[in-house]
Amino acid sequence: MAAPIQNPAEQLQQAALALDTVQKALDYSLADLKERSQKADGKISAALLDHHQLVSYDLALSCAEVTGARFGLDYAKRARAAGGGSAGELTLEERFALLFAAEALQAVRNRLSARPDDFGLDDAWLSKTVDDPKVRQFCRAQLPAGWWPNWGN
Repeated sequence: MAAPIQNPAEQLQQAALALDTVQKALDYSLADLKERSQKADGKISAALLDHHQLVSYDLALSCAEVTGARFGLDYAKRARAAGGGSAGELTLEERFALLFAAEALQAVRNRLSARPDDFGLDDAWLSKTVDDPKVRQFCRAQLPAGWWPNWGN
């Protein structure tokens, strides 16, 4: 495993790259769902879409989480630019943004991995997106419970 990234800017960049990687699986799954829900004339069929309610819900929730994580990262960057924190230490905003991004990535991974065929994904798609080593490394670095007690210091 690579050495942990200590620089706040590098950690935020790693989070953004992980979100971009997972977004590829969501985009592919959305296109697959659209294709499976279209009538012959290319219009979306409510009846066909109704057959994919759980996938639709899971994709909507996953997209919302990834978008929320992006907004969190953006807010953390703006907070730092406004004068928060030293260059070598994470601000509270950055810590929460990184944690939320990792939680979102893990949640999306769990949803897509549970029923990959329903999302139009196969092992190759999963391995280069939600199971990409850089995504997994980011989540492992951000999610350990031992990381939390230091937040008040």
